[in-house]
Amino acid sequence: MKGLNVRHLNKEELTEYNKQKKQIETAKKGLQHMMDNLQTQIDSKKQELALLQQQLNAGRITAAQYEEQKRTLNREIGDCQTKLDDRQKSWYRKRRN
Repeated sequence: MKGLNVRHLNKEELTEYNKQKKQIETAKKGLQHMMDNLQTQIDSKKQELALLQQQLNAGRITAAQYEEQKRTLNREIGDCQTKLDDRQKSWYRKRRN
């Protein structure tokens, strides 16, 4: 769609062009929303990790509990990061259109 000269389109082609343009804009907004949500999840899990460290330092949890919960949180962060990277790639592809 980039580089398309819309002045040479007939009415039907212009309608189709506008429809595609609107679909792309909607998809970009949806992807941006998903990326924002994933980043919020990542930040939240990082805060949980910091709190977990504080609990360990205060003696409220054992080292084994800390390691287990830390492993779980790091896996969840990694999963979210992978999804975020995928969404960012999709967003950049759509942004070029």
